[in-house]
Amino acid sequence: MMLSGFGIILAFFYIFSVVNAQKYFVRLKTAKTLDTLFKFDDIAKTNNHLRDCVQKKISFGDFEGFSGDFTKDIIQKLETNPLIADITPDIIVKALDDDAVEIEPENSSKEAPRHLVRLSQQEKIQEGQAMKYHYDPEFEGQNVNAYVIDTGVFVEHPEFEGRASVGADFTGSGIEDVQGHGTHVAGIIGSKTFGVAKQINIVAVKVLDNYGTGSLSSVIEGLEYAVNHMKKSGLPGVANLSLGAIKNSVLNNAISAAYGEGLIVVCAAGNANINACEDSPASSPFSIAVGAIDDRSDNIASFSNWGECVNIFASGVYVESLYNRNVYRTVLMSGTSMSSPSVAGQVGILLSQGIDPKEIADTLYDLSTQDAIPSSAIDAREGTPNRLVYNGYGWD
Repeated sequence: MMLSGFGIILAFFYIFSVVNAQKYFVRLKTAKTLDTLFKFDDIAKTNNHLRDCVQKKISFGDFEGFSGDFTKDIIQKLETNPLIADITPDIIVKALDDDAVEIEPENSSKEAPRHLVRLSQQEKIQEGQAMKYHYDPEFEGQNVNAYVIDTGVFVEHPEFEGRASVGADFTGSGIEDVQGHGTHVAGIIGSKTFGVAKQINIVAVKVLDNYGTGSLSSVIEGLEYAVNHMKKSGLPGVANLSLGAIKNSVLNNAISAAYGEGLIVVCAAGNANINACEDSPASSPFSIAVGAIDDRSDNIASFSNWGECVNIFASGVYVESLYNRNVYRTVLMSGTSMSSPSVAGQVGILLSQGIDPKEIADTLYDLSTQDAIPSSAIDAREGTPNRLVYNGYGWD
C-alpha cells in the first residue's frame, strides 16, 4: 500500500518521577519574599549559600519560587524556614508518544476535519453526513492570544496566515519545533483549515526541547511568560498545556496564580486511563482539564483519564492538524494532547465575544452537550462528567 505523510501519534506529555536528586523547585509562601530569604542566607554560617545555587527565579501574581541544584544541607535548612511553602524535585518532563506511522489519508476532499464538525454539532457524526464546521465569523478569536506551552511552533507555516509568533524558549535548544507536537497542537487551536479559532494569535512558548523533554521549572517559566506577555499586550489570553505530572502542589499553585492574573489555562487530562485527580495540572481547580473521546463512536478514548477533575471532553482520536516538517502534508495524532487545544480554541472564541475570564469555565459547561457520551462509558468511570464541548452554532 502506498503511504502518505500522515502520522498517528499517541501524544501526551507526562512528568516522570525520574529526577536528578540535586535539582529542586522551591515555592515561597508569600510573593516578594525572595530577597528576604537571601538576606537570611547571606548572614548564615554555612559553606553552601542558597543564592549561589539558584538558577531560575520565577514570580507572577501571588506565586514566587526558584529552582537550582541544592545540596542536602541547603534543602534541610529550607524545609524548616518559615518563608517556604513547598519543595519538590524539579522533575523531568518527557513526551510519551508512539512512533509515527504513515497512512493513506481518510479523506482528500475539502470537507471540514472531524474534530471541528463534532465541536459544532450536538449529535454524533453520522456516516455520509455533510462535514461542515458551523461557527460565527464575527467571533473567531480576534484580539486574543493563545499561548502554546509546548515543544515550540512552526510559526512560518502558511496555515497560520501570519498570526503566529515566537514568544520564548526556556529549553536552550532553539526556537524551532523539531519534535512536532507543538505545531500540531497550535494548528488545532488556530490554523486556517484545522483551527477552532481561525483568527486567534498563536504565541509559541517552548518549554520542551527537540526530544520532547523539559522540566517542571521550565513549564512554570512558560506560565510566567504567558501571564506577563498577556498583561503587556492588553489582550485576553488562553494557555494550552498538553502536558502533565503526578499531582504536584507547586504546579497547581502556579496554575492558580495564572488564573488569578486572568490567564485561562486549558490542559490535557492525561493518557493513562486513570483518575485525572492523580495528575497535575488536571487536578488543579483553576485549570480546565479536557478528556478525549473517539468521535467515531463518542465513547471515551481508551487511553483518556477520567473522573471529577475532568471538566469536559473533546475529540482526541486521529485528530488531523499541521505537520512541522512539510507545509503540504498533515498529521493524525491521538491523545488528550489533541482534545485540549480544541477546547483552548473554543475558549479563545468566548474571549473574543467579551466573556469575562472568570466566567469562561461556566460558559463552556453551559454550552456543552450533556449525555452525548454513552452511559456505559460514564458509569464505569466514577465522577466523570458527561459533557462534550460544543460551540452553540450547530444547525441542520
